Amino acid sequence: MHEFKVGEHTYRAGKLNARQQFHVGRRISPLIGQMFAVGPVISGIAAARRAMEDGDNVSEDDAEDTVRATEAMLVPFTRALAALSDADCDYVLDRCLGVVQRLTGTNGAGAWGDVFNARANRIMFEDIDLMQMMQITAEVLMDNLGGFFATPLPGMPSPGLPAQRSTTASNSPS
Repeated sequence: MHEFKVGEHTYRAGKLNARQQFHVGRRISPLIGQMFAVGPVISGIAAARRAMEDGDNVSEDDAEDTVRATEAMLVPFTRALAALSDADCDYVLDRCLGVVQRLTGTNGAGAWGDVFNARANRIMFEDIDLMQMMQITAEVLMDNLGGFFATPLPGMPSPGLPAQRSTTASNSPS
């Protein structure tokens, strides 16, 4: 189980099975390139925001550069997201939220509750807003699909690295 925090709450996510991973990946394939391009920009924005909150001196030029980079990355991403069908979006959200639980209670006496109820087709916590839902979904996607995109297929070179020979033994009979 993968544990993470979104806002004030702790969540844990299970794994999608292989078929679910395939179908989720297939549905979000138009977003994949943009997701990896947007990630560093979002990290940069978060770092700039932390620097400003910590009282670090951030120049106006740096702030403008961050805004321009954000616009350049987010516009294609939002266009690709808008082009997805409602059914595809619902499938991805339902599958991802369906493997997530949230820690409830206080002082270590909590219990884990499902975030999504498939039968009722609804999120079980009224305080989860759009941004939190997207962050939770992104955590599940990266935990379930991130390794697929970071690891080259056998015999294929990864970007910027020389091709590596497979070191796994063959399962075929001799």
